[in-house]
Amino acid sequence: MQLEEREGGSRTVVLPCEPDQFRDFIAGLLGRPQTITRRLAGPFELNHANAENLFHLLEQRLNSQNGAQLIQFTARITFDDNSSVLLNTFEEFQAYREIKPLISTGAHFSWIYLIKFQDKKFPEKQQIDISFTTSSALQIVERGTFEIARRLGQSIRIQINHTNRTWGTDIESLLVGQLKTLIKSETGLRALVARWAGRIGFGVAALTFASTLAMAFQVTDGFINRYLAAAKQFADRDVATFEIIAKKVDFLTQVIASGMWTRYAFFIISAFIIALIVSIALGIMVGTNAGADRPSFVLLSERAVDARTIALKSYRNSWLIFLITLMGSLAISIAENYLFYKLSQLWTL
Repeated sequence: MQLEEREGGSRTVVLPCEPDQFRDFIAGLLGRPQTITRRLAGPFELNHANAENLFHLLEQRLNSQNGAQLIQFTARITFDDNSSVLLNTFEEFQAYREIKPLISTGAHFSWIYLIKFQDKKFPEKQQIDISFTTSSALQIVERGTFEIARRLGQSIRIQINHTNRTWGTDIESLLVGQLKTLIKSETGLRALVARWAGRIGFGVAALTFASTLAMAFQVTDGFINRYLAAAKQFADRDVATFEIIAKKVDFLTQVIASGMWTRYAFFIISAFIIALIVSIALGIMVGTNAGADRPSFVLLSERAVDARTIALKSYRNSWLIFLITLMGSLAISIAENYLFYKLSQLWTL
């Protein structure tokens, strides 16, 4: 498909086929293609240079091997105020600089090529879509004359609509290899901790609550033994005199009338509820900071570059908070059990 300029400045579209072959050519353009989709998870960073390199990579590969003709290129950039900008040529994208103080949160690139494969008579339409979405990005979905925004998680998504399986697989491998260089994955201890963040948080909560159960069992056992020892002095007498029987009855009456067991049961239940709440809170804090995701960035505005510095600082602080809360949970558990022990003594006097 080519544009030819005629006299007077008007332009005409020249199709690469004979009139009697026009139907087959249109069928090749409108036919239902096969689709390859691929999602790359993990934090990434995209800037103008990365996006331009991606464009040139595709152009070089397709022009050198398939003699492809680029029919359309579009770039849609989304921002943190739920707005977006659509750029219809690569030159527009190269020259675009956002003047508003907005943070770019997503970028969606689309290439449409006409490619004539060796086993086909006519060029056929091939489309490549690549989307970069951060955790706060919105995907703009067209519904007739309206645009609907929906929130996505951070990822890189590839979709290739093709009519030649070998070509589609080759382009997928090319793009995946290039896009993996943009992913900033964690390694070492932090990656291991993030992988097991849920279990670490659950373990902290379980151990904290279990330590309270152990202390409650120990305190209750001592509490019971204390009153058993008091009652045992009456049982050790060889002769049950009227005075001894009266003292036994008086002792039992005092125990029942004091409401000691009712108070102690209320104390134990209250302590368990508080311990459960504290344990869950500690587990959530530890698990959340252990599994904090490294943020992704679409650095297509000046404000996004500034926001990156702040976000990375917060991300690094989450690791420090994790270590503090992990060690703090041990200290809180010890302090909680000590307080429980002291209160149990006062409560049951």
